[in-house]
Amino acid sequence: MNTLSKTRADYFSIYLSEFMYLCFFGIMFFAKGIGLYDGQFIYKLVLLAAFGCLGVKMLITKHSYWEWGIILGLLAFSGIVYLQSGEKGILICTAMVVGMKNVSVEKVFKSGLVLWCISSGGCFLYSLLNMDAVRMAVQCKFGQIYVPRYFMGFPHPNILHISYFILVLLFLYAWKENYNWKHLFGLMLGNIFVFIYSFSITGFSVVTFLLVIAFYIKIKKINNFDYFLVKAVFPLCLLISIALPVFAEGKILQIADKVFNHRIGYSKHFLQWDMITLTGNPLAEITDNVLAIDNSFVFALIIYGAPIFIVLVLAYFILIKSYVYEKKKIELAIIISYFVAGITEPLLFNSSFKNMTLIFLGAFLFKKTEKYSVKEFAFIKEKDFELKVQGVYWQKVMVPFHVIKRYIQRRYVFISMAAAIVIGGIYAVGRKVPQRIWERREEEIKSVIFFERIRSGATMFVVVYTLLIVIFCLNNYRKNKKQEIS
Repeated sequence: MNTLSKTRADYFSIYLSEFMYLCFFGIMFFAKGIGLYDGQFIYKLVLLAAFGCLGVKMLITKHSYWEWGIILGLLAFSGIVYLQSGEKGILICTAMVVGMKNVSVEKVFKSGLVLWCISSGGCFLYSLLNMDAVRMAVQCKFGQIYVPRYFMGFPHPNILHISYFILVLLFLYAWKENYNWKHLFGLMLGNIFVFIYSFSITGFSVVTFLLVIAFYIKIKKINNFDYFLVKAVFPLCLLISIALPVFAEGKILQIADKVFNHRIGYSKHFLQWDMITLTGNPLAEITDNVLAIDNSFVFALIIYGAPIFIVLVLAYFILIKSYVYEKKKIELAIIISYFVAGITEPLLFNSSFKNMTLIFLGAFLFKKTEKYSVKEFAFIKEKDFELKVQGVYWQKVMVPFHVIKRYIQRRYVFISMAAAIVIGGIYAVGRKVPQRIWERREEEIKSVIFFERIRSGATMFVVVYTLLIVIFCLNNYRKNKKQEIS
């Protein structure tokens, strides 16, 4: 039969409370995927809609007295910190954790993968089609080399590359044990491709770190020493973030500051005793466009205060210890990659909604409180009912991917690659340089034009190669179908 019969497989069950959390997560995740940020009016509407969904979820979900105590205590203290700091990130991070009761981590990651591909991928594609209108900044990198950095619809080129980091970890969680060298190669090519737009050294490095670590744990039998190294990553990141800026002086400080792209010097400015408080500091009053906190751990300590910082540190230590015991390898790879990224980016605990390890923390929290959940109650009783949702016909959705996988042949790959290289090279050399580049300073123009030609040639290569592979495979598929009919 060509049509799919409506069997039980075409439907899946989900409780209203879990669905509402996925709505909260999906609204926030999609908004961040298209580049919205705090301060925009539309982002305020997004927050209202998302937290409305979470509010419904919390009211209809049954919790024990112990759990309600933890939830209300965290929300109350987070509210106090928000009033002091003015930073919504503490409320967003707390909400991600306390809403995870009876919510599947796998469903959150799968829905996140779909939404991120649509939102972040769509934002990048839209920018590709409108390159002349894309914001561009020229910065000095690699010594005295001027490079063009494109925002591609995001608030900053670094955020562009961090968005690719999020995409990679979502794919890795979906593949898990099926992750192989082909995936590594493809995602690494994507990393290089995004880099020629962002020129984010930190973003490129952390994606590479995640890909290599995930592949290492796939091909090697992990022993106790490997797990010891995993457990050592978090305290090492804390030492680099907190201890190094405080105690480093002279030449050591200069070298460390250069290695971590001036993050150590900035952190040293903020890590003063009078800046460490119980309820944090006003973010807008102690930072500006030049002097920013680009370290996640310093951000949590200074902006949210010592108690929140201590709770986060203890929670992550306990989570890592538990995941090592349970041998959750891909989850550990994701967590330690976030920690490495947190040294040079504030994404862990600010309002960016990109810290997926908070999903792990929330699930872990309610797993540990199950033993105390003897008597549970919801503020709105008997409203958390089961929903029967008609599933997507994944077989039909995945047909194009199965066609490419089945009918791809080595000769098609080489022909497509050769044609893409030629066309990409011709396009890079012959493309007219945009007027806005000629308007740069004289010392910048030559270098910027060089990298702009590389970027345009690489983009044309990807477009041509993808189109040719699809055309070859679909043509082979059509011929095969004709043979089957005849």
